[in-house]
Amino acid sequence: SRDRLAFTQWHEDLDVYRFDPGHPPQPIAVSSFVDADPQISPDGRRIALASTRSGKFEIWVAAADGTEAHQLTHSPGQWQGSPHWSPDGRRIAFDSQGDDGQWHIWTIDADGGTARQLTKESGDQNVPTWSHDGQWIYFSAGSDTERNIWRVRSEDGGSLERVTETGSGFLALETPDGKSI
Repeated sequence: SRDRLAFTQWHEDLDVYRFDPGHPPQPIAVSSFVDADPQISPDGRRIALASTRSGKFEIWVAAADGTEAHQLTHSPGQWQGSPHWSPDGRRIAFDSQGDDGQWHIWTIDADGGTARQLTKESGDQNVPTWSHDGQWIYFSAGSDTERNIWRVRSEDGGSLERVTETGSGFLALETPDGKSI
């Protein structure tokens, strides 16, 4: 018969869980949408995450138990992800994919407000993390075949500083004493 059609529908639903040693994982951010990239605030009272609850990836903040979830970003681009708390818990850095398909680094106050763009260079800049003292935001930049770690001042953006040279960087995490990455 020519009046039938077979198809596959793909549905992805990622949720955020909390794990305490000796206990089974407990769901804390559960929805019928994708909830991903969780990051616990420095004081342990809140989480930031990327979620499609609003129809596209945006940054959301919730209490550590997953309650009181609210949307923090409203754009600036097509997709927002990779949230990372500042050491004082007052701001969140994130990456955003613009209409041109390129990713850039932004920050926003953890309680809401207007997002500030820190990088504007061509190519992708993504996966931001804060320095221990809160003065810098590290990020990955480059092509699919070679990515390096760079940093930019967290307050004003400005000139980018290259940290690695050999295509050896997708994620930078500074040690607690701030002496190594």
